[in-house]
Amino acid sequence: LTSARYGAASAGSSGVTGATASLPSGLPTLNTAKTALEWSSASYLSSETYGFACQLKVPDKSPTTSVNAFFVEIGDWTSSDIADRHEALVVAAGTVQALTNVSVDPSSVVVGETISLTMQARLATAIPAAGSLLVVSPSNYPLPSSCSLTTLTVPSTFTSTLTCTVAQGTLTSSAGTTDAIEFKIKSSSGTIPKGYYQFQIATKNPTSTKTNAVSGTTTCGYEQCWSFFSLYGDDTTSLDVKASAAGYAVLAAMGHAALAPLSEKQRISLKQTRRPSQEMGVVVAMELAEAKTSSSELRVQ
Repeated sequence: LTSARYGAASAGSSGVTGATASLPSGLPTLNTAKTALEWSSASYLSSETYGFACQLKVPDKSPTTSVNAFFVEIGDWTSSDIADRHEALVVAAGTVQALTNVSVDPSSVVVGETISLTMQARLATAIPAAGSLLVVSPSNYPLPSSCSLTTLTVPSTFTSTLTCTVAQGTLTSSAGTTDAIEFKIKSSSGTIPKGYYQFQIATKNPTSTKTNAVSGTTTCGYEQCWSFFSLYGDDTTSLDVKASAAGYAVLAAMGHAALAPLSEKQRISLKQTRRPSQEMGVVVAMELAEAKTSSSELRVQ
């Protein structure tokens, strides 16, 4: 805080524009536990305007576990007596220019299947007509012949429609791979306003299995990452800071799985019923496509 300014505007380079007097306590101390600047006790005059200026580091994204605002308080803010807490004001902070709420959810994780990918992203900055939202897959996804997009959720300020084109490996400098699939989302006319978007894209899963273990070396925390870019228009200039969403494991298809057909006697024995909130027995039958040589967990969901 040594370069911070707290003087009156008349003080020149050490002053704060609009301030009529210096802060009585001078420089504050930094309370890192509360991410707060705290000044020692002093007397303030209602006839004066005080100011303080310093450098702050912009966070990676706007806060999601607290209010996105600055709180200014004068008095004993630890006191339970309201008389000791003289005045307070909440000042809204600006939105950090970063993509948030990104995710990719497949309709199936079976190898080689045609699927619908439900994608979502929240834009902090509106995308101009020449720009696009670019979603880049992990490596080794097959290139669809076309891009079919279904819009699910858009801001009320968006009055156009979303369109989609698909290409392979052109954003190598940003995505870090040349064999990824790039889905380019644009507005059919005009800008894409800031806000929350959710849409589905038809594509295919890779033709070979893929694991998706936790990873400490990727941007999404898992082996398979989908990258989201908000582009100004030339496919290299970003509007919002990019974001990564965890991908998914691509699995071999099970040979067969079904609820086993039962005779009337068996159904009675298992107390099968369709009445709400009643317990009943079921029999699940399955056949593996290949032998498992190691111990594996089984899940029915």
